[in-house]
Formats: sequence, structure tokens, C-alpha cells
Amino acid sequence: MNKYMKGAAAAAVLSLAAAGSANAAVTVSILGDYNSYASAGQTIVQDFDGFLAPGYSFSSSAPIYVGTGSSSGNYAEPPGTPGQYIAVQSAGGVDGSATLTSLGGGFTAFSLFMGSPDTYNYITINWAGGGSTTLDGNALSNGGTLFTTTGDQSLAYRVNLDFGGQRAQSVMLQSIGSNAFESDGWAVSAVPEPATWAMMIAGFGLAGAAIRRRRTTFAVA
Repeated sequence: MNKYMKGAAAAAVLSLAAAGSANAAVTVSILGDYNSYASAGQTIVQDFDGFLAPGYSFSSSAPIYVGTGSSSGNYAEPPGTPGQYIAVQSAGGVDGSATLTSLGGGFTAFSLFMGSPDTYNYITINWAGGGSTTLDGNALSNGGTLFTTTGDQSLAYRVNLDFGGQRAQSVMLQSIGSNAFESDGWAVSAVPEPATWAMMIAGFGLAGAAIRRRRTTFAVA
């Protein structure tokens, strides 16, 4: 655990009303450094170095920046980022956006490596059943108890949003009214496709049949 991850075990549960849907309990926590998604059983779906996982789409609207390095007064590279990152900017009265969408069954958790966190950084969760929930930087940090939201460019955290079993179809990042929302390494806990569920159930059935055959053989012997 690096110097940026003090207090990483802290978490906050936010009961947020999702417009047009039931209340969604979103648990926000800090997992650790960039690679800590693995300990949460998640999979990287967008790394901004040219990889986008099958079954997902990515879209954006300007102004955004994808690359390395920093630009004073505009965006800053999150410390610990292994390659390119995305900065969703707000400039000239226009708020950019970046959206990850599941083309299948959705996902039940989303995490990202988030740099220089600010109160005007926003994540909107669009639920598979309809409706949405928006968290600003204050909600993401649980009022500043999980991490500071002063735009400190020396800070970077893998922030995790657990949806309490509810499925999200997409998430959208924005920095509304000022500066930028810098992040990298978007990861999810995906919902298996129906075909995958069928294969798993069939596999369980075959395993059960094999166990029953072994028990029968032992009994005859």
C-alpha cells in the first residue's frame, strides 16, 4: 500500500434515490492502488491504452484529454498511473463526458483509479431497470472522510462503487463547471450473460451426476 492509500479500509454506504427506480444503496470505498481491482474480484474493461473489453462500449464528448503528462491549470496525471489516462474536462462553458456502457447484462460494481479528486467530479450511474443516480465528489468521498476533495494533484485512489446487487447498464463521468475529472483503469464486477449462466448450471448438473455415479459405484463395491 503506497503513501496515497492511508485510510483505504474506510467505506461509506450512501442510500441514494435513483430517479424512476427503487432506492439504490451504493457503497463507496477505497480499494488501494491502481492494481487493487484484482483483490475485489473485478476485471479491467477500459485502460485508455487501447484496450476495451468485449461486451462494452465507450463514448465521450469534448472536451476530454487521453494521454500522459499534465497541463497546468487544465489536468494532471494521477500519480501511479501505469500508462495513458483520461481527463474529462470542463472548459469554455462546456462540460465534457465519458461513458462506459455494458452491451450485455450490466455490472454490479464499478471502480476507477481517480486522481486529484474534486467536489465537482461527478459519476452518474444509469440503472439497468431504468432511472439513474448521480454522485458528486462530496458523495464519492463521504463528505471528505474517505479522501480530500481539494484537487490535490499528489493524491490518487482506486475508488469503488458497489451497487448492492443492483445492475448498472452504464456509468458516465463529468467534471461540471470546473477543471477536470482524471481517472484510469476502469474495472467492473460483471453480470454473467444468460448463455454463461446456462453453461454454469449445466456444469453443476454434470458435476452432481458424476458424484452420484461415484457414490453408486462405491455402494456396489
